[in-house]
Amino acid sequence: MKTSKIGVKLLIVLMIISLTCMAPQPARAINAADAAAAAAWTTFGVTSFLAFSYLAWKNRPANQDRVDWSPKGPGGFFFGGYMGASFVHSDDWKFNNLAFPGGGAGETTFSTIKFSPSVVGGLKLGYYSHTLPWLGVEVESSFNRQDIRQAAGTLSRPVGAPASDRADVAAARLYVWTMAFHFLGRYGFLPDKEVPFGRLQPYVGIGPGFVILYSWRDAAKNFSLDAEAGVRYMLLRNLSAFVEYKFSQQWEVELEDQRVVSQGLGREGAGTAMFDFTNHKVVVGVTFHFL
Repeated sequence: MKTSKIGVKLLIVLMIISLTCMAPQPARAINAADAAAAAAWTTFGVTSFLAFSYLAWKNRPANQDRVDWSPKGPGGFFFGGYMGASFVHSDDWKFNNLAFPGGGAGETTFSTIKFSPSVVGGLKLGYYSHTLPWLGVEVESSFNRQDIRQAAGTLSRPVGAPASDRADVAAARLYVWTMAFHFLGRYGFLPDKEVPFGRLQPYVGIGPGFVILYSWRDAAKNFSLDAEAGVRYMLLRNLSAFVEYKFSQQWEVELEDQRVVSQGLGREGAGTAMFDFTNHKVVVGVTFHFL
């Protein structure tokens, strides 16, 4: 009983410290993308802390009915996290309604808009069947930032400017939030007594995704095709490390108010950009397996 009371007091103290650290403090104004990212990670942080506190309480030494989280068979649930690199394939941007203050509008295409590589991080939760251990499902969420490099192009017919007017798509920043559902298939190699299914497990996954691209003024929300291929090695019965390649494809993404600077007009215009968004990711991570 004494240990139980100490555990309760410790949890209360930890919660008070956490809430104090998360209290809002005066700061400069941020844009919608920064605010959305902050809200997402704050929500994840609070949820993770509460889940950790609950599990710690249920598995405290004084509790005789502790939950047995060890794997019960070749399948079971798994939870993991990963970090890695994200690469976006260059693509043409088509503007249908490009307009400039004081006159000047037209339709134009900027070739091979390029993105800088970035760091990506994410979480996944999934389940492999006990009766069909090679078959599983998972949901995952990842977040990264992709910087758009400034690109030069030619305006089609800008009013009041030379017939061939050079222009630049302004450098910009995109925040990419991906949520995906995958059907999984795996195979086991190197079986032993501790891991009968096999310690070395190559796997593939495919399914739908939902991607939000936060730009400086607009956010594009689109469904995507998601696929992955990886290999997992079971370090312990309930702990593994993995390397994974991820692919995400969106078609005809539209972002409003994208900035274009006309060299002939000497003015900055804006319009809706339409493009395909092809995202490649290479990540490494760890996974905890249970139940």
